[in-house]
Amino acid sequence: MMPAWSSPQDSAKGWVLLLAAVVVLSSVCATAFGKVAAVSRAAPVPVVYYTYCGLNDRTGACSLRMLSETLTGSQTVSTMPEWFNGECGPANGHARATVAANGTTVVALEDVRPGALDHFGTPICRLVATNLGTGGSAVLPGDSGAIMRAIQNDGWAISPNGQYVAIPARNGVYIQDVQAGSVPKLIRTGFMVQGVGWYPDSSKLLVDGPGQPLGGRGPVSTANSLFEITLKGRKLGRWQIKPYPAYDFNAEFIHISAGGEVYAEARTLFDPLAGGKPTMPTGYYLIRLRKRPSYKLITRSSSNSMFEFGVNAQAGRLFVIGGQNEICSVSIASDGRHCIRFPGSPELVTVEDVQVALPPS
Repeated sequence: MMPAWSSPQDSAKGWVLLLAAVVVLSSVCATAFGKVAAVSRAAPVPVVYYTYCGLNDRTGACSLRMLSETLTGSQTVSTMPEWFNGECGPANGHARATVAANGTTVVALEDVRPGALDHFGTPICRLVATNLGTGGSAVLPGDSGAIMRAIQNDGWAISPNGQYVAIPARNGVYIQDVQAGSVPKLIRTGFMVQGVGWYPDSSKLLVDGPGQPLGGRGPVSTANSLFEITLKGRKLGRWQIKPYPAYDFNAEFIHISAGGEVYAEARTLFDPLAGGKPTMPTGYYLIRLRKRPSYKLITRSSSNSMFEFGVNAQAGRLFVIGGQNEICSVSIASDGRHCIRFPGSPELVTVEDVQVALPPS
């Protein structure tokens, strides 16, 4: 028996309205899921950048190239013009082009003297920032003696958002606003900075400094500690990696993941008389900065030289220079690696400085 307020006609209308609502809701959900899927499909995928020198038989002419993370599909970044590194540095002679993690900006050190390709004349070095989206570039101020010597000797690290570069120095870190094109400003630390890495939000730095600041209790050159500093120079903490003098742990290149893990390419020495053992070879390390820091060797370095490297912590991979003219993808968990080698004589062609960043947009 039907309730007094409900007729058969009303019931039929109700079912029709309910069915219509279900259809509409299904359509809305399908549209929403479609949009989410489309956004997911459209999300940019990080790529591997590297510096390639010796193009068109012109030894020393360099270009920025990129690969997929499977190390396939090599292509030149069209918005980044070729440059000549010459004798500008860093001091080990490697060409440098550092890409911001968001894929917006690349900073390269150029030698623009007349006859640079033929090595005639005195090097004329300048730091140039290029917008990878538009191809527009600007020379960054900072060619004064002390700043340029720091750039040539130790290079620099670009912030993930492409806003700043950090330049290690004898008594601190120079910070330069790339987008504003301002003169670098020195953040004093009281010790020689030998390596620097940016936190993902580009608000602070992790610097590699001596285990015994100012040499009061040991040599200034002993690089055993990592210090966290703000862009205004406030030191937030200090973490001892290995006690002096058993080990010398020099982290020249540092990357920090969104989860806070620290990845460093470190040159190490040990003193057996102080208890050091050959268990910390030069290579790539995962460092966890806790009350009691821990470290894990991911893979040994394949070269005596130190190169920039790339990290995709979410995918569990490092991207490093392997042997001569070789790029390798290395598993963070197992050290398993996949490498590709670029053809050409090492005297004429070089492949250097691997990084992971978003593609140009």
